[in-house]
Amino acid sequence: MIKTVGGEVKEYNETLAFLQSMKEDALTTTVLLPLYKKLGYVDVTFHGGSYEDGKDLIACKYVEFDKLWVLAAQVKRLRSARSSARSRLWADIVRQLTASKEKLIPCKDGQRRRPSEVAFITPFVIDVRLLEEQFESVKLHNISIIDGAALYRQILRTWPSLMADIGNVGQKLNSTTKSAGP
Repeated sequence: MIKTVGGEVKEYNETLAFLQSMKEDALTTTVLLPLYKKLGYVDVTFHGGSYEDGKDLIACKYVEFDKLWVLAAQVKRLRSARSSARSRLWADIVRQLTASKEKLIPCKDGQRRRPSEVAFITPFVIDVRLLEEQFESVKLHNISIIDGAALYRQILRTWPSLMADIGNVGQKLNSTTKSAGP
């Protein structure tokens, strides 16, 4: 839990509950895609689906000296818990993150690049010790972990009107996609 006071705790809890209730594709397209645009990425693409190669979101921006920075993000609705079923899920996530690091991404400038950054994004707060266990076992380094608390802080800084902008639309979208099945 992040340090908050008064109404901030309620806002934090409501925002996380909203983000956690969304399906992965809806979270990616409705929240993360516009958030990365607000962060200055000029080319942000939803890449989820059957042939994603571990990349649900690809985002590019120009940094110092006109160098293209390419982000590949894997988005999962994953709660932090220890169990054999979770270990298998983590193994699949590690496989997807490894694929994400290895596969070249075709960019609009005609070049194919490895990601400059690979991020694992979840709307749930993740236990740091669990991450160490899961990621260290396969020596998977240089992965940015963006959990619910970090996502909330970034939204608060970059898009504080998130709930007003998409809250009702997002809740309707989420209830529609939940009733449509998996």
